[in-house]
Amino acid sequence: MSAPREYRLRKEFQIAIAHCLRLPYRSPCERAHGHNLRIIVELRHQAETPTGGCLDPETDMLVDFHALKSVVMRFDHQDLNCPEFFGGGINPTCERLAQVIYLEIREIRTQGTAESPRLIDRLPDVRIRVSVQESEGAEVSYGDPF
Repeated sequence: MSAPREYRLRKEFQIAIAHCLRLPYRSPCERAHGHNLRIIVELRHQAETPTGGCLDPETDMLVDFHALKSVVMRFDHQDLNCPEFFGGGINPTCERLAQVIYLEIREIRTQGTAESPRLIDRLPDVRIRVSVQESEGAEVSYGDPF
């Protein structure tokens, strides 16, 4: 018997952000500074049949890449300390950015967006992971277990 098949989707984005962190210790990160981040969105879904019967029947896709782009690119060239991104006193760390992007992708999975009313809403078992790479060798991920 062969192992179950799955679809794996990976989309990378480059964004530039500014932020300053609130930390309980002295750090240069407390001052306003910027990063060129690499954002990696990964989705996995087990194929129901060898012919891919688990894809959205109207689009034959797991996800519309444009919908992912609309979530991630809204952070490009933005100051993450602005209330519209991390309001309520949340520290704009890479960990929080990964979490916020993950939650927004989860939300459009179930509700859609104006640009992409259908994302992966018909595929309830899609697993999502978002990684944020701040620099070479410094990366954080948040999401469903793979």
